Amino acid sequence: MASSLTDQQLNSEIRDLIRSLQLKLVSHLDGIENTAQQRLLRLYDVWRQVILRRTTDTADGALSFFEQQRLVPACILTRSVVETMAAQYYVHKKLILYTEEADHQSIHKLFMSAVFGRKDQDWRQAPIQALTAMDHLDKKFPGFRSEYDRLCEYVHPNLAGGYGTYVRREDDHFVSYFGNNPQGLEMGPWGQMELSIALTVANEIDHQLCLFHPQLVSMAEQHVPNTPSN
Repeated sequence: MASSLTDQQLNSEIRDLIRSLQLKLVSHLDGIENTAQQRLLRLYDVWRQVILRRTTDTADGALSFFEQQRLVPACILTRSVVETMAAQYYVHKKLILYTEEADHQSIHKLFMSAVFGRKDQDWRQAPIQALTAMDHLDKKFPGFRSEYDRLCEYVHPNLAGGYGTYVRREDDHFVSYFGNNPQGLEMGPWGQMELSIALTVANEIDHQLCLFHPQLVSMAEQHVPNTPSN
């Protein structure tokens, strides 16, 4: 992904995208009745707030590292932003399908996996698989999977996450210079643009979730019991 924007212009754009998501954060949710209907709708609210907080938290960290020209930690956190946005898209996609089918049990399982899932073998709630979510995202927005795979290279101490970032060689005698960015690479083509695009998509998905929410509430009111559990 190429861009004609300077690193400074991208930083400003990314900061605005983060702020637009931060405006949707809440500090608490009031209590609810202990009914299946209310628990389902509360799971949605909790999941959305968790996704928003994780996205803004990791994106803010990535932006700070890009501003410092620290490419490896910036790309590692950008990878996390992309992965989180893929999970956001996956849940949104499945939520629309299950709501149209009035399949509230599948919606409940979806949110349980999204909120409480983990990979421990003795944990009963499996998580949403990151690569599965990424493949769904790539079908909607082709190119995200290849960009995600490239960002993954920075997680490991190989060429991208090691020598290619921290070393500058000047001649055939292997004169080497070391630093966080000794080659003076621009941040935009090396991960900063991916962060901007991921945040743009995350903002759009959250907007679509807000528009869809009344349909979820309507389905829950019609098909999910609203009597207190014993």
